Amino acid sequence: MERRHLLALSAGAVTTGLAGCADSIPGSGSVGGGDVSFDTERVLNLMHAPGTFEDRDHYAFSASSPVAVDSLRKALDEEVLARLVSVARFGQSESGLIRAAGVDFWDVGARYSAGPVTAITGGFSREDIFRRLQYEGLQYQGDYGGYALIESDSDTASGVTLAVEGEGRSDAEEAPADISLVLLAAETGGSSSNAVMRGAIDTAEGETDRYRDVVEPVVSLMEGLGDSALLNGETFDAVSPEDGPSGSLEYDPITVGQPVSGTLTADSTSTIDGQEYAFIDRYAFAGAAEAEVTITAESDDTGRLGVNLYSGNEVSAPVESRRDSGKVEFSTRLPEDGPYNFIVYDPDQVNGTSGTSGTSGTEREYTVEVSLGGGFGGPENGVFEGEVARGSAIRFGEESMIHRRVLVFEDQPSMSDIETWVSENSGEGELFGRYESVTQEGDEDTAIVEGSIPLGDVESEDVTLR
Repeated sequence: MERRHLLALSAGAVTTGLAGCADSIPGSGSVGGGDVSFDTERVLNLMHAPGTFEDRDHYAFSASSPVAVDSLRKALDEEVLARLVSVARFGQSESGLIRAAGVDFWDVGARYSAGPVTAITGGFSREDIFRRLQYEGLQYQGDYGGYALIESDSDTASGVTLAVEGEGRSDAEEAPADISLVLLAAETGGSSSNAVMRGAIDTAEGETDRYRDVVEPVVSLMEGLGDSALLNGETFDAVSPEDGPSGSLEYDPITVGQPVSGTLTADSTSTIDGQEYAFIDRYAFAGAAEAEVTITAESDDTGRLGVNLYSGNEVSAPVESRRDSGKVEFSTRLPEDGPYNFIVYDPDQVNGTSGTSGTSGTEREYTVEVSLGGGFGGPENGVFEGEVARGSAIRFGEESMIHRRVLVFEDQPSMSDIETWVSENSGEGELFGRYESVTQEGDEDTAIVEGSIPLGDVESEDVTLR
């Protein structure tokens, strides 16, 4: 099924790290008074081609630089710094891998990941990483492509493979004592973590197609995002506003404004944080930031129904959550552009594969409908004909925080449309309303919008990419 994308940026999307420290990634840049480098070319060479591990034509990525965040300790309010750290930290699915490598958040100069692959850069002791991994039940399993592969030989840490620069064990004579790159891979779909790792190494070494080879706009997107403390982005099929909103939907799409019937049974299941639950159905839709969504779920009987709405394709803190007897209905404003997913479930019967609740097995028939208020087409809503990629980045100067949005098009961007987008969304509480100044520029296939806030005025919500 062809998927068209409007503003396909997801908070729950996979997180990636791109900026690195000066001794591990060439280049230079000052972030919050600290020297933090960012090598776009190196990152592009780590990005696997879409379809390498999962059946898709595009994927999302994001970034963080713990080194850059650490340099801001004295520049930002404690609450703002705490929020920045939270956004910059590794995603939940990655944190176990990072811990397994024995690498502390603050030791990482750069982090890149997409799907099942993560790369971390910095200055690391190869011997220390080997030693720490032994405590996690991971052992040296051989070499591939100039890297030592480390994974579990038991059930204590299955589904994880790490690769460190240099071949051989920790004391291998030819291996470097200090390394700057660690690759981490998780199993996905029908591919083992070892197979994923070999694909990641092939990508890094140029032995297979990269993202840039099959989706050219990712190069313009990455070059536009540049040196940042945080960033995310995604490529997508060319936007066609008349098609209505869509997104990178990983679950059953529900047509906006059209009721859908379903039945909650022991066979209707959804996987949440790796655990499969029964008496749950999961749907997906896409919408624009600030659009009002109304979700209604209704059953003929009086038993309870529940609905949880999440931003992106993952499950984190819900945007909205309701339970009620017979009928659940709520309206809320969407916090960002892109995909959303929600679950309809039976609170009295929902159970996991190892759970003990919900043993009656009674079927629950229901209908569910999603309604979205506001228009979707047109530049005033941030929808641009022919857009093929978008990203968002935050960097810090000596006196201000700069939030950059990069839009990539099939052809030259219409800067008048970009100006309309900014002017129509610059009021209090709107997308550009917090910025002291906003600038726009266009070049070939790329449009860039930047807004700045004095460091002393930065609030915790300002350091969220959207």
